Amino acid sequence: MDRYAALLPKEPNPQDSYGEILRMAGRFDSALERYRAALAIDASSILQQVGLADTYALMGDQERAGTNTTGHRQRAKSGNRFDYRMQKPSPGSARRTTSRRTASCGGFSVEAHAQSYELQEAQALRRMAQYAVDNQQAVERLASAEMH
Repeated sequence: MDRYAALLPKEPNPQDSYGEILRMAGRFDSALERYRAALAIDASSILQQVGLADTYALMGDQERAGTNTTGHRQRAKSGNRFDYRMQKPSPGSARRTTSRRTASCGGFSVEAHAQSYELQEAQALRRMAQYAVDNQQAVERLASAEMH
């Protein structure tokens, strides 16, 4: 990924992709750095804002997760609006928040499926896997996301 980013220094996508990989690996601080690097290249990018928000949400920082999507929601394309809605902060304890986020993502996956937004459906299922309470549940959700 370092080589990819070095080969395209004026493109935000390598930084964004790197951020996503780091986020999924649980390296949240490094992921945030990559998303910020992508935004430094293209400050108008909505997807990097979603990446920041998603990372903050996984870190349990619901306030920043919501802040990083405010103002961008109205400009988002229809499919991207699912991403923003999945970032809505969930008040309460971490355990209750995880449970609520899982339920919300389940609803988003059904809604995205009904509107033929396959990418957003898979993203909702992937997020549900991230919030899974055990490995088997996570694997099942990832398998379902892969099918979409």
